Parts: sequence; structure tokens; C-alpha cells
Amino acid sequence: TAAVMAAFFVVSAGRKPVEANWPAPALVPAVALLASMDLTPNVVRWLRAGWWLAGALSLAVYVQSLVPVLPTEARRDPVGRAYGWTQVARRTRLTQQAVTAVSGKRTWIAADRYQDASELAFYDDDQPTTFALNLSSRGNQYDMWPRFPDVARPGENLVVLLDELPSTQTHHTASVLSTYFDATTKGELLELRRGSGVVGRRRVWVFQGWRGTWPASER
Repeated sequence: TAAVMAAFFVVSAGRKPVEANWPAPALVPAVALLASMDLTPNVVRWLRAGWWLAGALSLAVYVQSLVPVLPTEARRDPVGRAYGWTQVARRTRLTQQAVTAVSGKRTWIAADRYQDASELAFYDDDQPTTFALNLSSRGNQYDMWPRFPDVARPGENLVVLLDELPSTQTHHTASVLSTYFDATTKGELLELRRGSGVVGRRRVWVFQGWRGTWPASER
């Protein structure tokens, strides 16, 4: 059971990125298997080797979280995902405030993915209501909470943080939302940085004058 679950994620990792915690269910039967084994000298040697390996890997993760010592590009470093969000959240909030001041209407904040939405809410000092629209990503916990069409009123605005795409492409979420608002503005390009390395790029999009309707599948 443990081997099948672990192998599934090993194969999946060869096709697209997976998170390190996804194979965790494999640990449950693995622990039961280990507990049932006779602690022969060979087993003890393997256990001790595993302890040393686990300690070395854990230490490497902690060091990497403080100082990027591993030869990994910033954008491919999972630890790097935690960097740069303070500035991005601040710039997004400033855009929200500017749009509200000009339009005189309430302006909400959102991202397409739950990862970005949670980062925006956490790193903003006021921790404002932030939506995950999920128009281009899978459903998640945010779908169980009040969404933009549940709380917003017609005429209000929405500031959305989206992945930056090549200049010849328009983000799917931006294309969809533009039909539900009176005006769409491609705003500031923001970079998520760890030191001199760029972890990722996000674009702020401004949608003004909500028309009161929403994609049926997203209600």
C-alpha cells in the first residue's frame, strides 16, 4: 500500500510538479510496516542511516530558507515562493485605494488561485477580504466561502492579481472578467524577488463597474 501510493506520486512528478506533502498518506502504512518489523542488526543500521539522512535533509531545508545555498534557480526553489509578497500585497492595496478614490465605488481584491489570494490577505496589514476566483484553476476551500458575486454590488470594482503572460497572450481570467465589467485596465507588473533572483511575476488587472452578473459555473 505504501509503495503504490509513493510510486503514484513519483510517476506524477515526471509529468508535472507535485507538492512534497502529497505522498504523506503513504507514511501511515509505512509506519505500521516498520513497527511490525523485527529490529535485527541490519534493520537498525538502516534506521540509523535514515535518521542521519532525514537530519541532513531537514538541516538543508532550514538553511535554504534563510540563505539560498543550493544551486537552484529562484523561480524553481519552493522556499522562494514565500518571498516578495509583502511588496506585492502593498502595491495591490495601493491600486485598490486609488481605484476607489477615483471611482467613488467600493473596490475588492482577488487573485485567480487560492495560493495568491491567501498570500495577498496574509501580507496585507489589514488582511482584507480577498477572493480566489478559480476561473483558471481547480476548485478549493474558497469556493465554500462567500464569493465576489455574493457580496459585491453592481457598479463596484475588482482588482485582480494574475500571472504575467507573454505580451502576445491575454490571461484567460482577464478575458472572462472583461465581459462582466464596464472597463478593464491592464495595470502594474510586479515581481516576486528573493534577493537578486526573480521568483515570479504578477500583473495587476483593474475591472471597473461590475454589471451584476457572473459566469454561471462560478456562482
